[in-house]
Amino acid sequence: MIKGVIKINIMKKLMKIFCLISIVFCVNLYAQKSKTPSWILGVGFNAINDSGLSTEGLFNFSENYNVSRPFKISVEKKLNYRNGIELKALLNRFKTNKKFNSGFPTEDIDFFAIDFMYKYYLIKNEIDYLSNKRGIALYGTMGPGISFFNDINNVTINLGTGINYPIAKQFDINFQVTPKISVSNKAFSNNYFQFELGVMFYLDK
Repeated sequence: MIKGVIKINIMKKLMKIFCLISIVFCVNLYAQKSKTPSWILGVGFNAINDSGLSTEGLFNFSENYNVSRPFKISVEKKLNYRNGIELKALLNRFKTNKKFNSGFPTEDIDFFAIDFMYKYYLIKNEIDYLSNKRGIALYGTMGPGISFFNDINNVTINLGTGINYPIAKQFDINFQVTPKISVSNKAFSNNYFQFELGVMFYLDK
């Protein structure tokens, strides 16, 4: 009899704990759905370092960085605080005095790239319930891309990292570095670094 009563009391306590955990989970899930922005638009600039993927040429700014007509635009769908997918387009131009595929081109080369990226937020920029502000976000990103150098195309696998720094309720400053590795099975194969600096606008308040 006593064992039965003890067992019932234990079951009641477990049920209370289960209900409490369920309530906390549901509140957290609702908060994520209501607070997580669904769409983010980005505009900014890019710089292309096409001296190869070694670190030797990273600080040779006079020869290795192409910043002629360096525009970018992006749209990101936030799935939740941790995950997002992004589509971006970039423009640039390789001048004859800047390195292209580890050499110098004999004429200017127009650059256009499209990247489709998955983002995982290592440090998520949650909205603080007290201040109603977002924090700094640090993320890793990966995905396929295609680059066009005049009439030559190059398929790449992209692995990058970036940071979003909030400057207003719906605006972040974004900086991202992306090594892009060619997977094109052709004589022309180009690996390069892509640097991005821009502003992110959160459509959902």
